[in-house]
Amino acid sequence: MDAFRFTSIPGSTFLIENVPFLRYMPPWFPGAGFQATFETWRAASERMVEQPYVRAKANMVRLPSTRVFLRNSYDTIVGAALGSGGLPAEEREMIVKNVACVTYVAGVDTTLGTLYTFFLASNLFPEAQKKAQAELYAVVGPNRLPDYPDRDRLPYVNALIRECHRWLPIGPLSLPHATLEDDEYDGYFIPAGAAVLPNIWSMLHDPAEYPERETFRPERFLNADGSLNSDVRDPATVAFGFGRRICPGRHFAERTLFLNIARVLHTFDITPALDDRGQPIVIEPRMKNALVSGPVDCRCTIKPRSARAEALIREVSSDLFGGRP
Repeated sequence: MDAFRFTSIPGSTFLIENVPFLRYMPPWFPGAGFQATFETWRAASERMVEQPYVRAKANMVRLPSTRVFLRNSYDTIVGAALGSGGLPAEEREMIVKNVACVTYVAGVDTTLGTLYTFFLASNLFPEAQKKAQAELYAVVGPNRLPDYPDRDRLPYVNALIRECHRWLPIGPLSLPHATLEDDEYDGYFIPAGAAVLPNIWSMLHDPAEYPERETFRPERFLNADGSLNSDVRDPATVAFGFGRRICPGRHFAERTLFLNIARVLHTFDITPALDDRGQPIVIEPRMKNALVSGPVDCRCTIKPRSARAEALIREVSSDLFGGRP
C-alpha cells in the first residue's frame, strides 16, 4: 500500500523511467538504487499472495465450516477460470492464489485508510464511540460478536461508518475520467476527451448538504427517531467513484468495513495514546498527500472493554490463527 501511495504522488518517479538502460546496471551504480526498493516491494507482493493462501489451506483442515466455504470458493474460481480444460495442479493453484489475492487486496488500501479514519475519529470524538457501543450492546449483547445480519438493526453504527467516508475521504479526487463528448457545466465548456478529476472532498464537505462539515457527527445521517435518514446523501454514493470507473468491489468493501468497525467497537475501547509523561497526545486530523490517502497520524490506545470482550477476542483469534495472537 505504501508503494502504491508513493508512486501515485506526482514527481515521485524513479530515474529508470527516463533512463531505461539503468535496468542493466548493478545496484551500486549511481541512479540504480531503485533496484533495492523494487526487491523489497516484490518480496512484499509474494508474501501477500502466499501467506493468506497457506493459512486458508490450514483452516480447511482445521475448521469444518471454513472447509466448506473455501472448497466451494476454490471450485468456483477454478471452474470460472478454466472451464473444463485440464491444467496441472500447480498451475491451478497459482490461478486460485492470484485471483483470491486480487479480489481481496485490490481494495485493501482504501479499506485500511477508512479504518484508520475510524480510529482517529473514535479517538477525537469519544461521544460517538460511546453511542455506537451502547447500540451494539443493546442489539447484539455481550456474548457474541456482531455479524452482517445485525446491520439493519444498527442505524447508529451505519451512520458512524457513513461519517467516516464523509469526514476524511480517502480518495479526495477520485480517479481521472475523460469526457466522451463536448459538455458544458456551470458556464464552462468541457471538450470531448478532456481529463476530469471529480472533487470528492468538496462534494462531501458541501455546507449546504453537510452542516458543521469539519465535525465528526454521525447524527447528521439519522432521523429524530434514530433511523437512517434517506434524505441525506450517503457518502458512499460519492466516495466509491462514478460511472464506468466506480469501484467494482464497493459492496465487498462496505461489508468488510461494517464487520471490522462493529466488532472493534463491540470489544474494544479506543482512547488517546499517551506520551512519555503519561499525558494524552493531541492529534490534528490531517490527511496524507496521495491518490489514496489516509490520516497522517491515528495513534491511539486500544484495550478490551471487559473480561468477556477479551474472551470473545481470544475465541476468534483461536479459530482464525490456531491460537496465535
